[in-house]
Amino acid sequence: MSGGATTVLIFRNERKATVRLYWVDQSGERQHYGDIIPGKSHRQGTFLGHPWVVTTEDGTGLVCYLPTAAEATAVIR
Repeated sequence: MSGGATTVLIFRNERKATVRLYWVDQSGERQHYGDIIPGKSHRQGTFLGHPWVVTTEDGTGLVCYLPTAAEATAVIR
């Protein structure tokens, strides 16, 4: 999980409910980076090797993402 090169992840919420975005820090703890309402996107600068988790509003995990070297879009369904 050490920081690598910088990159960008775009999170696009295609669900009918708001989702929460978290970066998972070096201790394995979720760090809240904001909520994404239905139909909206969030552009997030990050580093290779830094994991991201998307949950429901009550904290139920939906998906985990690891950034790629090229800018990528993570579609949340």
